Amino acid sequence: MAALGRLASRRRRWVTAAALLVAVAALWWGHAVAGRLSTGGWAWKEASSSRAEVLLTQRFHGGVPDMVLMARTPGSVDAPEARDAGRRLVNLVRADRKVIGVDSYWTGPWAGMPRGGAKPRGTPAGGDERLGSADRHSALVLGCGCPETGGTRP
Repeated sequence: MAALGRLASRRRRWVTAAALLVAVAALWWGHAVAGRLSTGGWAWKEASSSRAEVLLTQRFHGGVPDMVLMARTPGSVDAPEARDAGRRLVNLVRADRKVIGVDSYWTGPWAGMPRGGAKPRGTPAGGDERLGSADRHSALVLGCGCPETGGTRP
């Protein structure tokens, strides 16, 4: 290494010229690569977030909700205690004036929608199985804001 350092020191102009030549070659070779790069990341299709995004896009008709909460339990999300806690969580989210709709594993779509509020067509009356994890130890609660009124319910 010391010999390489002495050589680079003695031939510094040649080393600088070679470095500039390599830089120019790299610019020429890679100038069009930016057009072939993707702008987004890669997500595993079996990940909870990927499955949730597909479901959310379907459920909220083209839009991902403003809030996604994952509730976990050591037991089953179908146990009475978990079901009660899930419904309490939905009620807490629903109590926020900035939330117009809530969907969850336990309550189904648009829980607590004000009277006269439109529900999406074709949604089931009960909870949605797809919002529960495969091992049944966690489930999602989804919240959607109301941009029409500046983010708050009337």
